[in-house]
Amino acid sequence: MRKYQPSANLGNRRCQWSIDDMRRAVNAVKRGKSLSEAAEEFSVPKSTLAKRVKNPSELSARIGRPRALSETEESCLVQGLLLCAEWGFPLTCLDVQNCVFNYLKSIEKVVQSFNNNIPSRDWVNQFMQRNPILTTRLATNIKRSRAAITSDIVSKYFDNLELELEGINPAAIVNYDETNLKDDPGAIKVIARRGVRHVETIVDSSKQSTSIMVSVAGNGHLLPLHVVYKSKYVYPSWIEGGPPGTRYSASESGWFNMSIFEEWFELICVPYLKKFEGKKAVIGDNLSSHLSLKVLKLCEENNIKFLLLPPNSTHLTQPLDVAWFAPMKKEWRRQLLDWKRTHHGAITKAAFPFLLNNCIESLGLRATVNVISGFRACGIVPLDKNAVLKRLPQPPAQLISPEEVGNSWANTLVTHLQTTRANVVATAVNSNNRGQKLAAGKSVSAEEITSQNDRSKPSKTTKRKAVPDPQTEEEVLEEFLLADNEVEVLGQEGNKKPSKKAKKIKNTTGPNKTKSKDVLLGNDKENVYPQNPNIPVEKMPEFKDKDFVAFNSMGKFCVARIVDITGDEVEVDCLRKFISFKENYFVFPHVPDVIKISKQNIFCKLDAKDIRRGRFSISSLPLPLSQFL
Repeated sequence: MRKYQPSANLGNRRCQWSIDDMRRAVNAVKRGKSLSEAAEEFSVPKSTLAKRVKNPSELSARIGRPRALSETEESCLVQGLLLCAEWGFPLTCLDVQNCVFNYLKSIEKVVQSFNNNIPSRDWVNQFMQRNPILTTRLATNIKRSRAAITSDIVSKYFDNLELELEGINPAAIVNYDETNLKDDPGAIKVIARRGVRHVETIVDSSKQSTSIMVSVAGNGHLLPLHVVYKSKYVYPSWIEGGPPGTRYSASESGWFNMSIFEEWFELICVPYLKKFEGKKAVIGDNLSSHLSLKVLKLCEENNIKFLLLPPNSTHLTQPLDVAWFAPMKKEWRRQLLDWKRTHHGAITKAAFPFLLNNCIESLGLRATVNVISGFRACGIVPLDKNAVLKRLPQPPAQLISPEEVGNSWANTLVTHLQTTRANVVATAVNSNNRGQKLAAGKSVSAEEITSQNDRSKPSKTTKRKAVPDPQTEEEVLEEFLLADNEVEVLGQEGNKKPSKKAKKIKNTTGPNKTKSKDVLLGNDKENVYPQNPNIPVEKMPEFKDKDFVAFNSMGKFCVARIVDITGDEVEVDCLRKFISFKENYFVFPHVPDVIKISKQNIFCKLDAKDIRRGRFSISSLPLPLSQFL
């Protein structure tokens, strides 16, 4: 910021007298003393004393150029800026310049020091220096649905919470939430040449992220974490070196689903809460994947209250969001940056547990302090709804007295903000909500979830597409045989082209274009065996190790290789089909899928040819390829 500095040759031009001396000198002149005698007695300039005697109103005036806005006007502007920030619409420096320009225009006042009557950026900076209650901060964006939280919603939530948490040990109150850790250390401040527009640092980063479930207790205790990788499988190298007690899972999306949430609750949350006698409580958001019947039944069995936060209020009511995630992610970015300075590329899943462990260890005692502060700031431990209510905007009784500045524009600003806030509430109420409509702060039971699901089902008059009954194995084979015959008939009569369905089924049968019904239904004595439990096992042909067979397990058709045979039981290693635009083949999955089946489940022995790299081509299949896993 530019600041005027007087020339050193002009000497010290600042006044050397005080306002009290000037007032006493003026009073002495009024009592009969001359200007020279009074000026000499009280050490004030004679010319200045003459002006003050002539115009007594200037006695209380400040030294220097008059302000563009009076003290009352500036005070009104300060309160208006604070009010805008409190209601979620803070102004920028440019907004302040426009606001002052419009105000001066409305009162028809022209300030000579302003260019086109618009205050400069230097004036805004000096205005903030005169009012140290103001400062510039980096604002965080929140959704309109979050801005719709009112004091009534918070009060009802705490009324329910007070009844549910009565008599519960703070150590038995658990707050949980999932978050993701990104592979991006973020921007940092560095030293560079002045005037350079773009400063770059060479750090590899990517858009990938890993989800973790964090749960904390009201006494500051951190429960073991639960990590979810974006993958189909979890390999041993991905679970080494993490924080003690951490569990690891995988999902295709990389986020928590209902089954993983149930696993976390059963294996991490319940064992911790079982240590305490009496009632316990878990508090979290109302995401639909968290409302599991299995979880609610576990809560009923272990005397656990399953409490929900008000929708779109986690920035106010969730301890993890309020006080724990921000410092933890700041430490994560620091650990990630140190790792990337010595490694190339994106962070690997094998390195993730080590960095996560270093991050938690670096937090140390701060992690416990932040958890306790989060529960206190959210009004949970100790129970205090005013801790949240004071963070909501409250309209002041009166911004400034009308006697000072007529109809103050700041009072008009209150009405404008109330109208804007009401529009935000109306928009948020009409938005779609994926969570369940349950009372916040009140425990949820399995019966309530079941009844809500029943009410959400469509009525009997609702038209729905008919779902065909599942086909039996013989019906599938019959359809396949009829489709194969249909192709031949349509090719002979009327020169009609076969249907797309018939073409698809016929083309997936391999080189053999015709098959008898006996072979397809499992009555061929050479290669296919019936699935009739009444046939003794000893009458069925013998299998041997490493034979490829097709079997039916719970209505699903699979291809597998025999590993071991013990009596009627056969241990097989299952394959999975792999379909590409060039060829179709079967491969073994990364994680071996070895199961035991009965000989009576095997209906066909297959001829498999090893193409290369563990890919097997099967010349003929008894069923369409689409029927196999």
